[in-house]
Amino acid sequence: MLTGPWLLFALFVTIGLIVWLSSRAKVHPFMALLLATMGLGLAVGLPGPDILKAVQDGFGSLMGYIGLIVVLGSIIGVILERSGGALRIAMALLSVFGKGRPALAMSLIGGVVGIPVFCDSGFIILSRLNQVLAERTGKPPASLALGLAAGLYTTHTLVPPTPGPIAAAGNLGATDYLGTIILLGLAFAIPTALVAWGFARWQGGRLQPSLPELPPAADLPALPPLSLALGPILLPVLLIALASLSRLLDWEGNGAAVLAFVGSPLIALLLGTLLAGALLPRWDEAHLSGWIGDGIRQAGPILVLTGAGGAFGSLLKATPLADYVAGWAGEGQLAG
Repeated sequence: MLTGPWLLFALFVTIGLIVWLSSRAKVHPFMALLLATMGLGLAVGLPGPDILKAVQDGFGSLMGYIGLIVVLGSIIGVILERSGGALRIAMALLSVFGKGRPALAMSLIGGVVGIPVFCDSGFIILSRLNQVLAERTGKPPASLALGLAAGLYTTHTLVPPTPGPIAAAGNLGATDYLGTIILLGLAFAIPTALVAWGFARWQGGRLQPSLPELPPAADLPALPPLSLALGPILLPVLLIALASLSRLLDWEGNGAAVLAFVGSPLIALLLGTLLAGALLPRWDEAHLSGWIGDGIRQAGPILVLTGAGGAFGSLLKATPLADYVAGWAGEGQLAG
């Protein structure tokens, strides 16, 4: 088995291989991660059974930890997107913040909608609202689109219950602290979105993109009530936050036990999904099965990539790399 600096060298080569396979060779990132993980295990000299056990344990344990949470978050996003709930939230935010700073308004709208809805879908469904605001304010459409994209991507990558950040929390073993992760995500997402809004104001007027033709902006669809649209987002966040507060304050008794149960990410998102059912136009097969099935399909790529990442991490734990790095760091501290 490889030891010492050769372990680090093998790790760097493996990371480079993952990047090359996915970006240059156009191999799907899941296959790139899986092949690189197997290759690293063979390169460092792990026995075959140990490699298989590490990969299976890493993939399976992570899926058991966050798989259902990611699926439920994806289902909520699809229902909000197709029912018009996401657009209803956007219109409400626009009415609150006014039209004096349209790029900032679109950034805030994107930030809220990007939490439950996949950012690419959110951009598509809000493009029509972007057109409406550009026509009514006379501002460059590119500036508003940049603000919208900034808001969508910052919260979508940083703030649970978006599936991506939940999957990242699962990789780090931190899903029991989602309340804290939500606060930390917002702490980074808000200034990032503000910087991007400044860039949108600066560069937006200079850009003249070729925009797709959209239907007449005046004819926006009938939208659900704001309370129904916000419920599937706010209910899980509130329950998770209350459970985190209960742990922080060391609450005891039956009430604390109930909070710990309903505030667990799985139950909180399950309740949010059930509440999102009120947004379905009809309780028939097309919506109960079709929309939910689409949400499950959207969660698939996130699940397999996250699982492959878990397998990679599990294999690293099976090598002496962690002990070597810890010993190296300890020697550095003693030398200092």
